[in-house]
Amino acid sequence: MWTLQELLRLSDSIGDVKDRGLKLCHVQQLPSYRVKQSLTVHVCVICLDEFRCGQMIRALPCCHEYHANCVDRWLTVRTAYVSPNYLDVRT
Repeated sequence: MWTLQELLRLSDSIGDVKDRGLKLCHVQQLPSYRVKQSLTVHVCVICLDEFRCGQMIRALPCCHEYHANCVDRWLTVRTAYVSPNYLDVRT
């Protein structure tokens, strides 16, 4: 089984056939905050690392939170996997 990071590297090397992601300026409109103290209970399910003090976290409308760098890349490459009901930043 492939990890997300391996799949993203593969996608980068092959190149996308068509643009399926959101524009970064739209993704950056989603709420975000900087972690003030390490949260060992919270893990970014994209990279599987804990949220650490000083890191930027982005929250989706469905209340899931990720490292901003991880989810920004995911949403700009793979929006097809995100329900439009939860993420409507194109308008």
